[in-house]
Amino acid sequence: MNTENEGDLNRSFQISQPSNDMPPKRRRRWWVYLLIGFGSIFVLGLIALVAIVTYYHSLIKNYTSTVPKPLPAVETSKEKAQDLAKRWQKFCDDVFKKQATEPFKLTADDINQMVGNFQRGKDNLRIEITNDLIFAHIMFPLDNTGKKELKGRYLNATVNLKLQLEDGFLTLRVQSATANDKPVPKWIINRAHNMNILRDLERSYDFLELLQQIDDIVVKDGQILFIPLKQDT
Repeated sequence: MNTENEGDLNRSFQISQPSNDMPPKRRRRWWVYLLIGFGSIFVLGLIALVAIVTYYHSLIKNYTSTVPKPLPAVETSKEKAQDLAKRWQKFCDDVFKKQATEPFKLTADDINQMVGNFQRGKDNLRIEITNDLIFAHIMFPLDNTGKKELKGRYLNATVNLKLQLEDGFLTLRVQSATANDKPVPKWIINRAHNMNILRDLERSYDFLELLQQIDDIVVKDGQILFIPLKQDT
């Protein structure tokens, strides 16, 4: 994506509060942290593979492939990105004004639209939300891992993720995963589960402040719902 379009997206997805609030603070872009968080799935996959190479060289054949598994194409557009930004900004405005009554709905298409605007993610990651489950589909070339055993091989994986609001923090954790259509060993899943993939969101003061006004964040009917606190009438 070119610099001009990326700049437009950067400005569009900033959280801004109504002007009658406290003096404005520097606005951090929560959506960038969100993408970094999903990008961390790649890191988890590489950690798992390094562990496999270190302890179980014979498993490389089972959990990696010599053929990349293509991911569904994503057609990105500036108009869709701007529409998502406008919906998000209106929701934030209503939340800080204590006027929000309806949840903000984030779909897999919305996330993939954002991912598709970044070189790192557009060819390697797709998000799927089915009912109340989130899946990350990964296709990652392993030539640059520095391990000769992985040269010419690919990680084709699907990761089942759990998203929830915990004590005012948004967490996204690995529940299970398959690689090369085989279940990833439980000991690797346990190690990955201890990591909050969205931990970088904690750097965004504005997003944390927004979460204080959110009653819950749930995955339901193929959408992520940001449910605002009910206001006293």
